[in-house]
Amino acid sequence: MSENLQPIQRYDKLFLGFLSLLFVGIVYAWSILNRPLRAEFGWEPAQLALCFTITMCFFCVGGILAGNVVKKLKPKLTVIVAGVLVTVGMILTSTNPGSLMMLYLTYGVITGTGVGMAYNLMISCTNAWFPDRRGFSTGTLMMGFGLSAMVLGNVASAMFEMEAIGWRTTFVILGVAIGAVLLLCGFLVRVPTPDVKFPAPKATLKRPPVQAEDLTTPEMIRRAFYWKMYISNSLMTGVGFSVISFAMAFSLEVGAAPAVATMLVGILSIGNALGRIFCGLTYDYFGAKPTLLVAFCLNAGSALLLLVVIMTGSIPLLAIGIITTGIGFGFCPTISGAFTMEYFGKTNFPSNFGISTTLLIPGSMLATVSGIIVQNMNYQAAFIVLFAICIISLIIILSMKRK
Repeated sequence: MSENLQPIQRYDKLFLGFLSLLFVGIVYAWSILNRPLRAEFGWEPAQLALCFTITMCFFCVGGILAGNVVKKLKPKLTVIVAGVLVTVGMILTSTNPGSLMMLYLTYGVITGTGVGMAYNLMISCTNAWFPDRRGFSTGTLMMGFGLSAMVLGNVASAMFEMEAIGWRTTFVILGVAIGAVLLLCGFLVRVPTPDVKFPAPKATLKRPPVQAEDLTTPEMIRRAFYWKMYISNSLMTGVGFSVISFAMAFSLEVGAAPAVATMLVGILSIGNALGRIFCGLTYDYFGAKPTLLVAFCLNAGSALLLLVVIMTGSIPLLAIGIITTGIGFGFCPTISGAFTMEYFGKTNFPSNFGISTTLLIPGSMLATVSGIIVQNMNYQAAFIVLFAICIISLIIILSMKRK
């Protein structure tokens, strides 16, 4: 007999997923976490930026591993393994004597892999409870991931300044806290049984329900439709990563006071979080292609706004451009998760989603290219290139047709 699903029976799963991603999303606060390491060891910004790139690469590796490991281990065990990796990685990072290679291994490889595993599993398990509201579920979860840099990042920053704590103890506390949350999730997480009856997706004039094909990963990656989403989304992710990487320095360059520049970085994080939930709602109502078009408008609009800021020095326009960047960046991972489940089914979603998250790799590489352009030319050239990249993304989006 089918279970008559009540909202409270699945919204507690959504809260659990939100909580777990709020904690593991601390990896996005690397610009905060690396400050005491730079001060103590004298590492260059480029060396620390490479650590973030390694972290993002192994974040993707962790997602792919989780998608395959979960077929052999239960979700509970996989989440617990992820928690152990994050805790061990953070604690080992706290013991660093001044070795960059050790930093890359402990934080980049071990912590990055654990976070990627937890990210994939919690989104996969939670979204399985919301087949009728994939965008909303994905957006809510990723809002937690996006908020972490502002919430836990500020907590970590405050702890760094406390003489009794310092950065080493802070890394230990963060590692233990994240491990404890994931351990709790490991005991509580579960996927719906086949007899659970879900509400039917609501068809609207704007968006009739999509019939998923339930494809394996090899089948999915042979679809041109999939690659058009992947490439266009990767390009827009790179635009967001680029602005995020130099938001503070750019704000100071155009005349913002240090306190204002710091506030704008916080506003960017808020925009990132809001963009994820806004994207989820947009996706549920309008579908994939219109949501990608909204993401294009946000990312291209932010590049143009920030170009105007260079010419005018307008701080209000700078604030609008920064928050628009955050919202546009927040759209990208949310689209990826919702799109993958909706079009290619839930049976192989963990492994399919693991592949989809790799769009962060070319996105982070594009941010590195943008940094090189700024270093060798100027911000104006960088924003012109970013706007051109958005146009390329738009051309790909407009050519999307499911076959």
